[in-house]
Amino acid sequence: MTNLAIDRLAQREISHWQTILQKEYDGQAACFLLKKLLKELRTLPRITFAELWNEQERSCSVANAHKLAKGLLTKSWEELHVGEWSVVPQVWREIYAFVSLVFVCTDVSRDIEEASRLLDLAVLLGTESWKEDILACLEYLESVRTGYVSLSSDTVLQQQAHRLVVDSCIAPSGVVKYPLSERHRPSLETFFNQYMKPQRPLLIKGVATEWPCIKRWNNIVYWKQIAGNRLVPIEIGSSYMSEDWSQQLMKLGDFIDKYIIQSSRRIGYLAQHPLLEQVPSLMNDIQIPEYCYLSETNSLPRIHIWFGPKNTRTPLHYDAQHNLFVQVVGWKYIRLYAPGESSKLYPSEGTLHKNTSLIDDIEQVDTEKYPDYMDAVYQECVVGSGDMLYIPPGYWHYVKALDKSISLSFWWT
Repeated sequence: MTNLAIDRLAQREISHWQTILQKEYDGQAACFLLKKLLKELRTLPRITFAELWNEQERSCSVANAHKLAKGLLTKSWEELHVGEWSVVPQVWREIYAFVSLVFVCTDVSRDIEEASRLLDLAVLLGTESWKEDILACLEYLESVRTGYVSLSSDTVLQQQAHRLVVDSCIAPSGVVKYPLSERHRPSLETFFNQYMKPQRPLLIKGVATEWPCIKRWNNIVYWKQIAGNRLVPIEIGSSYMSEDWSQQLMKLGDFIDKYIIQSSRRIGYLAQHPLLEQVPSLMNDIQIPEYCYLSETNSLPRIHIWFGPKNTRTPLHYDAQHNLFVQVVGWKYIRLYAPGESSKLYPSEGTLHKNTSLIDDIEQVDTEKYPDYMDAVYQECVVGSGDMLYIPPGYWHYVKALDKSISLSFWWT
């Protein structure tokens, strides 16, 4: 179980934070609280999360540490919400993550749902410095929770009434005019030499069809039991390039009720989120495609999820890394343009979305404003459950959900 590393990390980082707060910000009060908190943490007889969580008697040091953490949590939360997020000082994000962890560890109420909410916020709003410890704590809480709540059997998961999408093996017709190359389970050698090395996109069949997520993730009951209370960032609006776009933190179960099960006037989308890192038990439902191990850096791929209702759109854009896009539930339409077509796709000149086209919806293009777009050459495909699409770096792609949909992106360099 995670070790809070009080002696190894907290002392070093708190000293670092105190220096920054004293030099650059009006942080005398925070410095004082941090110094007192470190003093109390050093007196704790147990320093692992599991031991603190299961502590039957609340010692004076635990109570004092909890009180100090609460004060710092309030202060750092206020600092995170002053001005634009992009200009929030990193030091306050680091402090927020750390004191969230201490606050939960020293909370005698043992409220698993509230503890998970606070730690989820710490992951979403904090930095990388305490992320590993926080995720380990969340994993421990999940193991405690599942000890009380039994997950549904495969029989329940296969009941049609609970499905997000009724199974269909036939792809929507009349959608694709310029089909992409397609292969069934290409070997590593074939994939590398014929597609990855020359950077050619490929629709791959038969690799992900037997992953456990293909059945499990098509079930509302499963999602609500395994992650329904977890806090996630939901994109609200037609796309991130639209004027009506915004973000909202909400529980995954509430997102499913409001935007997946019910028909909402506005689209809600759990887009490009590392949910499998946040809820590690979901990793049991997938496999890392062997093609990802062709990485030049020998590092594991970044795995992000896309979960939304019908008609979610990801505007035309490109990524700097290799991407294996795996469709888990439902159908999606994907259009791809080679890097050589970039001049006809009107890249955004802004620094925030410079990898995104100014054309928000390629199905409704203002040809007077973007006349060269009609000359751009493209390929396209429809991906269904178990399909995998290789998208090379620099390849422009537009994605639209034709149904309620769940997808995964595996990015690697």
